Amino acid sequence: MNYDSNPPVYYDDPLSFYDSGGSGPSQPRMPMKKVVLKLEEKTLDQKLDYTTDLAAALTTNVATYASPDPPPATLTAKVTAITAKRGEVTAAQTVLDTKTSELAVLEGELDDLLVLEAAYIQKTSGGDETKINLLPVEMKASPGPTIAPAQVMDLKLVAGKNAGEVKSSLKPTTGAQGYEYEYTTDPTKPDTWQHLDTSSGSRTTFTGLTSGSKIWVRARAVGGKKTGKGAWSDPAYITVP
Repeated sequence: MNYDSNPPVYYDDPLSFYDSGGSGPSQPRMPMKKVVLKLEEKTLDQKLDYTTDLAAALTTNVATYASPDPPPATLTAKVTAITAKRGEVTAAQTVLDTKTSELAVLEGELDDLLVLEAAYIQKTSGGDETKINLLPVEMKASPGPTIAPAQVMDLKLVAGKNAGEVKSSLKPTTGAQGYEYEYTTDPTKPDTWQHLDTSSGSRTTFTGLTSGSKIWVRARAVGGKKTGKGAWSDPAYITVP
C-alpha cells in the first residue's frame, strides 16, 4: 500500500518510515514496529495468561482498536474452553492412575495364586517329568556339569617368526572355556613356574621371551565357576628363537 510519499514508499516495507507531509518542519522519522508473539517459547499456561491480558487490553483500548479480529470475546471463549478441557484431562488422569494401581494389585494377586498352584503341581507330581509335561509349565533346567575339564594333551611348541616369539598348540579339551599357561627354565624346581599367558583358543603365541633361553611350558584347561580348572599338561620344551 502506497503511503503518499514521493518517490513511492510502501506502508508494509520494514525499512520505510513515517514522514510528515506539507512544507512544515520535518518530524523525526520512526521505524515501523512489528508485533511478535513468540508462541513457541510459551507454555500453555503462559499462553492462557497472555490471551486473557490481551483480550482485556483490547477491550480497554477500544478507541484505538475498534474492531479486533478476532474479537476479545472469541479469545476469552477459547481460554475458557481450554481451561475446561484441562480439567477433564486432570480428572481422567486421576482415574487412570487409580485404575493402574488397581491393576497392579490384581497382577500381584495373580502371581500369588500361580505360586501356590506351582507348589501344588510340584508336590502332586513328585517331580516326575512325565506328569509335569501334562501341564503348560516350565521345568527348572538341570545344573550344568560339575566335573573339572580333563588334562590338556598334545601341547606343542614351535619357534615364531620373530625373536622372542613362540607359538603353541594343544588338543581342545572338553569343558574348557579357556587355557592357562605357565613356564619355567628349570622344571625340576616346582616353585619356579611362572604365569605366561591365558587364551580362549587352543592356539596362542607368546612374545617378549628371552632369545636363546631354554624354557618349559605347561597348560591347563579352565572351566566354569562350578567346574574349576583341569590338571596341568606334561611340559613341552623349546629354545626361544
